[in-house]
Amino acid sequence: MEIFTIVIIIIGLILMAIELIVPGGLCFCFGLSSIIVACLYQTGYETSYFNLAFIWCVSSFIMSVISFIFMNKFLSGESVSECVDEDDNIIGSEAIADSEITSESGRVHFRGTSWQAISLEKKFQKGDKVTIIAKEDLTFIVEESESNKYENLTKGD
Repeated sequence: MEIFTIVIIIIGLILMAIELIVPGGLCFCFGLSSIIVACLYQTGYETSYFNLAFIWCVSSFIMSVISFIFMNKFLSGESVSECVDEDDNIIGSEAIADSEITSESGRVHFRGTSWQAISLEKKFQKGDKVTIIAKEDLTFIVEESESNKYENLTKGD
């Protein structure tokens, strides 16, 4: 066995071993291509160094593409798509008035924090339940919550 063949096989084995440290498939493909090139050279099928380099590049590329397709098809992880717009999660939520809420100012307690709030419809007293209908900068725009409307209807009877 010629020294060139031994060197190429050793390089191929080293590349394949690197795959254990840096997983991803590319190093294994490059190493396997090196071993293929060494076999072609040793059997006498191809002796031109230029052609061997070309065969190595093409075989590495083809194996990398096949490896990529295989990994995406059979080893792909699960992805979950959720709403990341916090405003969408806030609108429609209930909050408690921390202070009197008017069309100019007020505060609500929402998710453990006190927020600025205004009401376009009517005034709310401290302790009233309100529903958040919009958010402008750091200020919630609120309206009477459905539970308050129900309580007001039952009190009126």
